[in-house]
Amino acid sequence: MKYFKNKRKQDDGDKLKKESPSIIPIIADVTNETQIDNAAKEINKTLQSKKLQLIALVNNAGYAESSILEFIPLDRLRQQFEGLYSILFYLFHFKINNK
Repeated sequence: MKYFKNKRKQDDGDKLKKESPSIIPIIADVTNETQIDNAAKEINKTLQSKKLQLIALVNNAGYAESSILEFIPLDRLRQQFEGLYSILFYLFHFKINNK
C-alpha cells in the first residue's frame, strides 16, 4: 500500500521519503489552486503508472480563526474553509473527471 502525503516544503518531503518508502510526498500549499492542480495531476499520474487505486482522501491541513464567527472578516473565513474542506472536493472532482 502507498500513501500520498502533502508537504508545503520540498525539504520536508525529502525527509519524509527517506523515513518511509510507503509514503509518496506531494509538495503543495493547499490554499494555492495552481499547486493543488499540479499535485492532483502528479497523484493521478503516479496512480496510473503504478496501477494503484485511490482509496481515500484525508485533509490534515488547516487552521482555525479564534473569534466569534460574526466578527471574522469574510476573506479570512473563506480562506479557512478552503484550507480545511475544498482541497478534498477539488482532488476528488479531479480524480473522478480524469480517470
